[in-house]
Amino acid sequence: MSVDRNRVGQISEQAFGLKLISLGYDICKPLNPQSPYDWVSDIDGKLARIQVKTGRIPKNNDNAIEFSCCAKTAKPYSETCDYFGVYCPELLSYYLIPVAIITTLGTARLIVNPFLNCYSDPIIAKIYQI
Repeated sequence: MSVDRNRVGQISEQAFGLKLISLGYDICKPLNPQSPYDWVSDIDGKLARIQVKTGRIPKNNDNAIEFSCCAKTAKPYSETCDYFGVYCPELLSYYLIPVAIITTLGTARLIVNPFLNCYSDPIIAKIYQI
């Protein structure tokens, strides 16, 4: 069976939304399907725009969770979102990462075990896990 990327994204969106609700956050979904973010939530007393991404463990490195930071719109995520909400179905784990700390426009990596890190400027997954 082929993988339907839209369906994978929809599952990640819903899973992340349910996680936020289970943690006691109120969430709102934009009515416009072309919105550059997937959820709005009150985080630390401020309305925050969250773009959900599906995290994957690459075949050649089980110490990283990778997700795409490429915006499909003309504006970069740094101008349209406050957080990446990353759902990793392989680990059933969730991460809330400030967009401002992401320095790449391609693939970002969360490091699972910082003692086995082989990347410069790592983002430690545990710090952002919710």
